[in-house]
Amino acid sequence: MTNTTQTFWDINGVSLNTYAYNISTLGGGRTNVPALRGDNITVPYRRGEVFISKIADSRDITLGMWVSGNDEAGLPPADGNIEAQWQANLDKLRNLMWTEVNELTLRKRFWRGGSIVSATAQVQFTRGLEPAMDTVGLSKVTATFHLADPFFYGAEEEIGFSDETIVVAVNGDVSTQYITLDIGAGVEMVNQAPSPDISISSSVAASLDVRSRRVNGISSPALVTTSGSDQWFSLYPGNNTIVCNNGDATMTYRPAYF
Repeated sequence: MTNTTQTFWDINGVSLNTYAYNISTLGGGRTNVPALRGDNITVPYRRGEVFISKIADSRDITLGMWVSGNDEAGLPPADGNIEAQWQANLDKLRNLMWTEVNELTLRKRFWRGGSIVSATAQVQFTRGLEPAMDTVGLSKVTATFHLADPFFYGAEEEIGFSDETIVVAVNGDVSTQYITLDIGAGVEMVNQAPSPDISISSSVAASLDVRSRRVNGISSPALVTTSGSDQWFSLYPGNNTIVCNNGDATMTYRPAYF
C-alpha cells in the first residue's frame, strides 16, 4: 500500500490516502470543533440570561474523497478495465466503513511542533459514499462519521507516583478525562493546575476509569470522593502539578485533540 502523504488517515489500520481512493479536502468537518451542550437559564425580572458552563457534545465529521480506477499504488489494471477497478475500490471503502454493530477506529495524523502526532477517535459511519462521476473511473464521494466522544486521543502515557509531587507536561488541545488511576485505599490524587484544585480518592484499592466513571470495571461512584470538578479528574494542556498523598499510584492517560 502506498500512502500519498505523511499525514494520512486510516480506519482500523487501512489507509484512506492511497492512489485508489483519497481524502481530498480540508473542509467538511475535518477541522471543526464540537458544539457545546447545555443552556443558560433565564430568571424572572433579570436582564438576559444567567451563564451556565457547558460541555462538549458529540459531533460529525465529513471526509471529502475521490475514488479512482487505479490500484492503491497508482497503477491501472492489467486488463485495462478501469471501471471494474473503480467499482472494486468503492466496494472496499463501503465494506471498510459500514457496520451496524461496532464503532470503527479512525486515526488521523497531523503536524504539531515540527513532529507528526497520531490520534484516534471511535466513530460510526452514518452516510455518504454516493459517487458523483467526474469521468470514467474517477468519482467524488463523501463519508460522514459520528463521534459519540467528540475528541481524538493521542498515545497513552504512564506515570508512577510514590507519595510525591510530579509536574506532568500534557499535550493536546483540551483537557482530557481519558485517565486511569490505579491507587491504594485512601490514596488521594490532586491536580493543582486548575483553580481551585481538583482531587480524587477511593475508599478501597481500585482502578479508577475516569472517563467512564467506573471503579474496578463496575459503576461504584459511592467508593470515590472528588472535589473541585464534576469530571472526577482532569489533566490540562501544559504543566499539571500532580500531588499523590498517602501512598502509591499509577496514572495512565491519553491527550485529547480536536
